[in-house]
Amino acid sequence: MKKRVIVLLAILACLLVVQTTLIFASQKSIPNYYYSSQLNSSLPGNISVRFKNGIDITQKNAGAETWTSYPYSDASVTATFYWVDRDSEATGTCYKTQGGSGAVEVYGDSLVNTSSNSEDKIYYKVISSHLAGYGGVTTACPQLQTLAP
Repeated sequence: MKKRVIVLLAILACLLVVQTTLIFASQKSIPNYYYSSQLNSSLPGNISVRFKNGIDITQKNAGAETWTSYPYSDASVTATFYWVDRDSEATGTCYKTQGGSGAVEVYGDSLVNTSSNSEDKIYYKVISSHLAGYGGVTTACPQLQTLAP
């Protein structure tokens, strides 16, 4: 009887570890961009928080995220992605926002050449605002900025 209880407890412990690993693995995360900015923070209960944005090396893609280590905490991100057409010198922005639980991310529209996009459009700046909250406590990063040359 004692062995059965120990085996059952061991199985339950293994299932808990697997479930926790799956929860953390399922949390979203933007790629490690070539140009990026990041600020780390925390919330009560040892919840880690990461505010991040960036632009890839080709400057055709950009993203921003608010990530927390606890999947049931609140998270939001709002970002403005700034682009320039190096050929015509036209400029523009792309605005995105997202809220949810645990981790949220947004991406600027891809500037990879299509019929409506010039080959010379690149992202040169991202400014993002982030919020994360749990248990009535909120932490914010209002103006995280990344510049690419």
